[in-house]
Amino acid sequence: MNRNLFKESNPSRVVIKIGSSLLEEGEDFLRRLREDILFLRARGTQVVLVSSGAVLRGKEVLQLYNIPPGKVSTTSKRQAISALGQNHLMSCYEKLMREKGIPSAQVLLTASDFRNRRSCANIEQTLNELLNLGALPVINENDTIAVEELMFGENDILSSACATLIHADYLLILTSSEGFLMDEKRQEMIEKIEKKHWVAAEGPSGPGKGGMKSKLKAAFLSNLSGCICAILHGGKEKPIQRLFNAEDIGTVIFCPQKKALSTKKKWMLFAPLQGKVIVDLGAQEALLERGASLLPVGIKSISGNFFPHEIILIEGMSGRPLGRGLAAYGYNDLLAMLSMDPNELQKNKAYWRGKELIHRNNMVLGFDDMGKL
Repeated sequence: MNRNLFKESNPSRVVIKIGSSLLEEGEDFLRRLREDILFLRARGTQVVLVSSGAVLRGKEVLQLYNIPPGKVSTTSKRQAISALGQNHLMSCYEKLMREKGIPSAQVLLTASDFRNRRSCANIEQTLNELLNLGALPVINENDTIAVEELMFGENDILSSACATLIHADYLLILTSSEGFLMDEKRQEMIEKIEKKHWVAAEGPSGPGKGGMKSKLKAAFLSNLSGCICAILHGGKEKPIQRLFNAEDIGTVIFCPQKKALSTKKKWMLFAPLQGKVIVDLGAQEALLERGASLLPVGIKSISGNFFPHEIILIEGMSGRPLGRGLAAYGYNDLLAMLSMDPNELQKNKAYWRGKELIHRNNMVLGFDDMGKL
C-alpha cells in the first residue's frame, strides 16, 4: 500500500478517535483537532468523532468545586465522575464547533447496544441522519450506566465498531505516541498483523483505559470490514492533514481481506460474547481449513449461560481464539448433547450432523494470535 493513496483518495466517511491523554493538552489540542476536521469536511468527507475523557473532565469539575475525587477504584465511583464530566466534555466540543457553524451531537453507547442487529441498525440510522444534517456526532461509551460485562472498556474498540457500522473508509486513532513501535522504532506500515505485533503492543500508559494493544485490536477488527486504520500522534501539528498529504507520519495498518464481510458478520464482530466453546483439533482443522460448520461432536467444553441466537467465542485446545459465531441453540441443550454416554453418542452421530451449533455462514474466523476477543 502506497501512502499516495491518502492524497489521491476521496473518502466519504472517516471516524476519528481521541484518547484521554490528548485532552489533557486543553484548548490548543482541540483547536488543532478542529482544523483537521474542517480539512476533511472541506473535501466532502463526513466525520464522526469518538472521544474519551469524561472521567478526566469529571475530576476537573470536582476540583472546581473543591471536592476531593479520592480513588476511582469502584465502578459506581467511576460512573459518578463520568456523569459529572460528560456534560463538560460535550460542552467543549459544542462550543468549539459552533464557532465554525457546525452543530455537534452527543451519542452515548454501550456494548449492549450492539447485542442485536435491530439496535445496531437503529444506531446506524441515527448516525446517518446526523451526518446528512451536517452535524458532527461525538460518541463516547456510556460509562454512567454500563456495567462491566456490558462495556467495550476501551474507546478504541468502540471507534472500530462505529467505523464498521457506518461503513467508514478510514479509522484514524489519535494518541500521544508516534505510532506503533517495535524495538522503539516506529512502524511506517503494517500489512499483516502477526504474533510479534501483539507481543510488542504495550498496555495502558496514560489516563485512558486502553493502550497500544487495544489500538492494534481496533485496527484488526476494522480491517476485517475493509476499513483502513492509521495511528497518529495527535499532539503534532495537523496530523490528519499531513497523512492525507502523503507524509510519512504515524503507522498505517491495512491487512486486505480476501472476501468482504456481510452486514451480519460485521455486526458479529462487536456483539457482546455470551459464552465460549473449546473445540478439539479435528474441529479446529475443519473450521480453518475446510470452511466447515461447527458440530457438537467437535466440542470439548462449554462455558457461559448463553441462549439461542447469541454470540459465543470459539477457542482451540491451546487457548487460541479461532473466531466467534451465532449459536443455533443454547447452553442447556448443548450440555445435554455433550452429556450423552459414548454408546449413545455413537448412535446419534447422524442426528448430530444436522444439528450444527454454528453454521459456517454464521461465524467469523481468522482471529489467530489476537488474544482475548
